[in-house]
Amino acid sequence: MVRCLYCVVITLVINFVLIRSAEAQVGVMRATRPVQSARFIEAPRYIQQELREAERAIEEDRMSDAVVRLGDLLQRDTTDTADEDLAGQDFFLPPTDGRSGRYTNSKLRRARKLVSQLPTSAIETYELRYGPLARKTLQEAATTRDWNAVRDVRRKYFHTTAGFEASWLLAQHEMYTGHPLAASLLLDDVVKLPRAVSYLGDSIQVLYAAALKLSGRSLAEAAMPTSGEVTINGKSVTLPTEVDVDEWIATRFSYGQTRAGGDITSYRMFGAQHGRNEISAGQMPLANARWQLETTSTPREARTLEKYAEELAASSKLPPPSLMPLRVGDQLLMRTTNYLFGVDYNTGKRVWNYPWYSTDEAFEDEQTPMMFSGQRGVNSLLSQRVWNDMPYGQMTSDGRRVFFVDNLNEVEAATFSPIMGLQGTRPSDNSTNTLVALDLPTEGKLLWRLGEGADESSSLSDAFFLGPPLPLDGRLYVMVEVAGDILLVCLDSVTGDEIWRQQLVAVETGSVDIDITRRVSGATPTYSDGVLICPTGAGAIVAVDLVDRMLRWGVSYSRRPIMQQMMGTRGGSIDPSLLMQRWHHGVAVVVDDAVFVTPTESDTLMSLDLLSGAKRFPDRDREDSRYMAGVRDGKILLVGSKRLIALDSKTGDEQWVTQEDLLAPGLQVVGRGVFGDNDYLVPTSANQLIRIALDDGKVLERRATQYPLGNLLAVDGEVISQGATSLSVAYGEASLEPLVNAMLKEDPTNFEALVRKAELLIQRDSRREALKLLQRARDVKSDSVEVRMLSVAAMLGLLREGAEDSEQLADQLESMIDRPSERVKFLSLRIRAALKNQEIEQATDRIIQLSALIAGDPLLNHSGEGAVDDV
Repeated sequence: MVRCLYCVVITLVINFVLIRSAEAQVGVMRATRPVQSARFIEAPRYIQQELREAERAIEEDRMSDAVVRLGDLLQRDTTDTADEDLAGQDFFLPPTDGRSGRYTNSKLRRARKLVSQLPTSAIETYELRYGPLARKTLQEAATTRDWNAVRDVRRKYFHTTAGFEASWLLAQHEMYTGHPLAASLLLDDVVKLPRAVSYLGDSIQVLYAAALKLSGRSLAEAAMPTSGEVTINGKSVTLPTEVDVDEWIATRFSYGQTRAGGDITSYRMFGAQHGRNEISAGQMPLANARWQLETTSTPREARTLEKYAEELAASSKLPPPSLMPLRVGDQLLMRTTNYLFGVDYNTGKRVWNYPWYSTDEAFEDEQTPMMFSGQRGVNSLLSQRVWNDMPYGQMTSDGRRVFFVDNLNEVEAATFSPIMGLQGTRPSDNSTNTLVALDLPTEGKLLWRLGEGADESSSLSDAFFLGPPLPLDGRLYVMVEVAGDILLVCLDSVTGDEIWRQQLVAVETGSVDIDITRRVSGATPTYSDGVLICPTGAGAIVAVDLVDRMLRWGVSYSRRPIMQQMMGTRGGSIDPSLLMQRWHHGVAVVVDDAVFVTPTESDTLMSLDLLSGAKRFPDRDREDSRYMAGVRDGKILLVGSKRLIALDSKTGDEQWVTQEDLLAPGLQVVGRGVFGDNDYLVPTSANQLIRIALDDGKVLERRATQYPLGNLLAVDGEVISQGATSLSVAYGEASLEPLVNAMLKEDPTNFEALVRKAELLIQRDSRREALKLLQRARDVKSDSVEVRMLSVAAMLGLLREGAEDSEQLADQLESMIDRPSERVKFLSLRIRAALKNQEIEQATDRIIQLSALIAGDPLLNHSGEGAVDDV
């Protein structure tokens, strides 16, 4: 009996294992095929019922009932509803062909269109019911100059006369602030309504035509009047004849439009501006940093990262760092391996840090053995934060506050078990995180927190924030995941209170704590001309009309079969480094009416129409590209580890590729570059900057720097570089020279000007002249450390050139050098000179000194490698 029972148990266990194995293998096969993991959410049944009841009331000529149902639906009335959050949201309607991956119609758009088709008597009823409240709200908004209230009137009461006026006011505001495309989008629906045009007069048609013309859209839809007079900006103006329309519009509506380019004094978010297309403020920096800070907690931590970087670079797999600093006023904000630091930008002094206490994440101490190449341990989290965790490395600021995501834990590599199936990250550790807001004027004072560890419970207590929020007009727009749904949430930037939310997609292949790619890639919105573009990171992109809070379009696409690519080691484990072989970021870049996206979950570049979501050209494979730098002069610039590619922004056709000798063997691109006026600065390994012409991709200039290179920012005539272990700030050469020349002309003894001019001369190899200026500076301030360091640099350069007075220079340097790295360079040059003169004994003595110096300080290893080159 016992034997039989034993056999039954064994049989059941074997069957269970076989079933689990089969199920798991099916799961793996699904994970290794291209899949669409996101699904556009259907409206709840009771909301669909409201729309159907309104349509039925129209069919049955019950217009009063239709007015109430449609009006309450558009007003986002949440009274007597089962779910207040869902009641105020929009939902896509299925595409008419039933198969398209692009959605362009929604519940609220359908409701607004139905109101526009109501007969005159029903419209009068609509005005009587909703017009008084709309008019009162608009009048109060005008008194307080509350643009958000004006937007509320348009959104809730579009078909009232107050709603028409609100649309007119908002369109004028967009035109006069340099956003004609946004103005035209606001008026698209207005000019199609004879009632609205009759109420607002010909001025609305003129404004619409001007907005279309200035934004590059077709004038075919505009009914531009060609006689009479209209009021523009409070003045009566005679309308032009048909042949003079273009010139007439250009003369009267020649307002500056917001475009990429120009100098800036702050860098507040990834991409520098809401459209994320970077700015053109880059210039070649000086070789020496103005100041430099370490971004690691211990020397051993720095060595760990440097070793891991060398391993990745050896196979050209080193990605740009995840860490991206910000410049906000006089503060530089930087993420390190443990903290967020606020740094005085002028001096480089750390002023404050968050968290204020010592973290529990002591990655290592001097007794901890180092581990590389996918070994688990504290170093996995360390390398993850530096190279493979975009939500951790990114921040945003509205100029007064800084916002970032905290409590981001280590991502564990997935494993495949015949019994447990495909296992991803640790749900208990990664299902929630925290959005933090700090006040900059009060040195990082905590303003509020949302999510895990928040001070007060909120509707977002169980949320996972996918990336930092986008600050815009006093509000924050952040993408979060809650219970398997990805949402766009609007917050008050001062209090963190939720204002509204909009569901974007439902994720069907696992939440963010299971989906490793989505966890480390993150997601954050882009804004342009009234439209929020939301790449979800889950196989879908959604565009939202911000004023109307309506879904504009949605596009779904297949994810890459990443699981198949990453399955490698025994037991089906996944090599974490393979997660880095993807697009560096999936943030959308908007230029005019085009959206360019490099989804991290897809190995393609996508170009979509901002207004409709239609493809502008076929998707292009990533190949070996790492990131999209931006769009300039009709060219999309893609940057890879070894080359740069320029594509036509209209067709996607290749325009040029950099030459094969761009980088020497063993070198690669190590970070994001910066745009100049007509060039692009690329940071590469071996601390070399390369300036590439945007016209043809040819190399214009190369420069070796004395500081590590990584992700670059160009702000206010200077260049900021954050690499794996340090952050450096350097003067821009083009901006510095005219400034110091003017300062010296006004005061020849100006210490700062003398030092900066000397630095420029050293950069141009005019070291003798530089030493003369440094002597004048020393007369003004004899104890200046910077003067001593520049003097040493100039004299070492002369030694390297083999100057005639090398012995005298060497004698001076013996007493001036007090930094180990400088002495390494000095000894290497003296060894070279001794060998050249066949002074073997002296060369041997100096080699012994150099070896002892390097052996006594492991941080000098890289200096020692340079010393070998000097010898």
